[in-house]
Amino acid sequence: MNAFDFPPEFRTSDIATNGISIYVRSGGTGPAVILLHGYGETGDMGAPMTVDLARDHTVVVPDLRGMGLSSKPAGGFDKRRPAMWRACSIN
Repeated sequence: MNAFDFPPEFRTSDIATNGISIYVRSGGTGPAVILLHGYGETGDMGAPMTVDLARDHTVVVPDLRGMGLSSKPAGGFDKRRPAMWRACSIN
């Protein structure tokens, strides 16, 4: 298995919300664990941990807004206020 490959039983989906689309990988059973990546990375960074976690947890691994396969901001990126922070802001 490649370092960025998720277990074959994991499924992918695009979640549409507030006019954007968030790409999510999920699998396993049990209490939920959400793996969030850092700025400039993608959910692929969590792949190595998912094999162990999915044995007794439901693992949810999104690409945060503006990263990976999730929607990008129409106006591009603002390094002073990254896209993931804007996505979490209340307007």
